[in-house]
Amino acid sequence: MFFNESNTVYTASDGHLANLPIQARSFRILRLRCREDRRTLELHRSLHILRLTQSLLFGMLCTASIAWWVRSYWYADAGYISMTSGQHTAFSSGYGRMCVWFEHSGAPEWYNLYCRPLTEPHDLSSENRIPVFHLKAFWPKMTRLYVAHWFLAVATGFLALAPWIPRRISLGGMMVSVMAFAFLVAAVTWIDRTF
Repeated sequence: MFFNESNTVYTASDGHLANLPIQARSFRILRLRCREDRRTLELHRSLHILRLTQSLLFGMLCTASIAWWVRSYWYADAGYISMTSGQHTAFSSGYGRMCVWFEHSGAPEWYNLYCRPLTEPHDLSSENRIPVFHLKAFWPKMTRLYVAHWFLAVATGFLALAPWIPRRISLGGMMVSVMAFAFLVAAVTWIDRTF
């Protein structure tokens, strides 16, 4: 198939050439469809890059959260970062829990980080143990957030896998997903109550 200068298409059929005139409207429709296909292809590529970026970013955060979770049973980490001259953010971590508070007061330095080994025994049955997730405001002095390390690991892991969750899932895939989620919850609960 080829075109000549008069917008006439020639096709080969049984060894003979057939002269088929094509209207300008058909060319416009064809061009619009080509442009839409290109835009759709570019959109799919952009979305694929965004999904890869999200999975990579939250996957790294999930790995770091798991590593910090394991470390928290041997070392207590703490520190603060001065946000402005009248506000700083501090944190402390230990025994699988973390406390972050946003205090409305100045800090002596721009930042400070320190750690110490955990040698004292930890009572898991204590009523004063830091909860899994709790937000409390002491206005206007500070706002305090309690969170478990495994909560951060599960949240970031879910965000890393979220872009690849299929829109349609079979019954077998749903059963496998439910069993995997139940196993994950049981493992996290056992680790949280044992250590």
